[in-house]
Amino acid sequence: MGAMYVLACADKFRGTLTAPEFGAAVAAGAEGHEVVSQPLADGGEGTLDSHDPVKTTGSYWPYVSTMYDYIYRAMPFGEAQSLTPDETYQIVAFLLYMNDIV
Repeated sequence: MGAMYVLACADKFRGTLTAPEFGAAVAAGAEGHEVVSQPLADGGEGTLDSHDPVKTTGSYWPYVSTMYDYIYRAMPFGEAQSLTPDETYQIVAFLLYMNDIV
């Protein structure tokens, strides 16, 4: 079997590795294979302080009430206001969890 292409994507491992450090660790362990390390750009802590701010769940909508209202009124695209309150709550909980907010 020849060399493989490995795509290493990570956001972060809170308290351990940054996304670039993760990519370097994967590359070190995949000798003989071509590794492409691409950090995930999901925004989050500190991303609004940059020259080109990234407005995402983790940086722009870290509050449940604001996110819930936006999703309930505007989502899903093309079928606004079709989600039930329970479906909206589930989406908000998932997004907050994925951004280490709750």
